[in-house]
Amino acid sequence: MTFDLVLAVMVVLAACGIATWMIWKWGPGERNRRVWCPVYKKHARIVALQREAEFIPSYAGLQIFDVKKCSLMKDGPLDCRKECLQQS
Repeated sequence: MTFDLVLAVMVVLAACGIATWMIWKWGPGERNRRVWCPVYKKHARIVALQREAEFIPSYAGLQIFDVKKCSLMKDGPLDCRKECLQQS
């Protein structure tokens, strides 16, 4: 009886830990991405901000809504229209 209870508690804690890790790993927040820039016609590395999507058909319920940093704009501000958001 005691062993069964301890085992059940350990399984629940492990499942909670795995769920927490998965949300942290693939959930909302900043993500590094490689996208095609339609303006410069080359690949760029971006830091994208993603959040929960406003519509259901998106993958995993997340959408990219802003670009925080871009490798094509070295140290300056992002002054482009961020057309790459439609590509990612």
